[in-house]
Amino acid sequence: MGVVLVVPGSSTASCEVQFLRSLLPVRSDDANPLIRATTDAPSLAVALGNALAFLPARSLIPYVAIRVNASGVFTCGTDSYAAGTDVAPVTGYIGDATEVVALVDKEGLTALEKAAREAKKVTATIEIKDGLVTVSPMGMQPGSAVNHQEGADRFTELHSAVWEIIDAAERRKNVLPPGVMLDPTLFGRFSKVKADKSERKADLLFAEGHEPVLIKIGPTFKGLIMPVDREVNSRELGQDGLW
Repeated sequence: MGVVLVVPGSSTASCEVQFLRSLLPVRSDDANPLIRATTDAPSLAVALGNALAFLPARSLIPYVAIRVNASGVFTCGTDSYAAGTDVAPVTGYIGDATEVVALVDKEGLTALEKAAREAKKVTATIEIKDGLVTVSPMGMQPGSAVNHQEGADRFTELHSAVWEIIDAAERRKNVLPPGVMLDPTLFGRFSKVKADKSERKADLLFAEGHEPVLIKIGPTFKGLIMPVDREVNSRELGQDGLW
């Protein structure tokens, strides 16, 4: 499977990367499988909110992916220029499938994040069934969102590819290139990321060429940002903005 990541400042999509398919979601034969997982509301709120930070109002990728299995509730938001992923731990799991990936738009994700955030320090369940994703904190008002699965296979595969890129990037050797150009608007999204401690900083892992920069904030958040093509930027804007 080939996935194209867009390099900011480039007129064409570059950096085609081949990825393993082993992390693609396991599909159930049931069209509407029941998935119910138990987690703690604060961790779920953070995971949902961190993915929401990478879903701009105007994006060709209008959904955040929520992947639920016995290992956790995994979230991923991207617009192909930058990506943010997080995970909330699962303490209980009931499912007709080993894993389900839901696609939720910005409005729906905001409702889910609000329900989890307002619950404070209680447990919550997240359920995927009959075209809906529902977050139900214990003793609190639940929040629901539409699961946009109809014709959305390409978005599911795109988000799966982001998880694969991060998995591959973590294993590569850290190489500090002579110069890296980043879009400050894209990099600013990482300032919205919440972690387990407020003192957490962004730890960056570089690679050679135009490979995505891996960014880790705290123990669970992992993100990517595509560097700007310095040669293209120089041709379009001149050398005065470069070292």
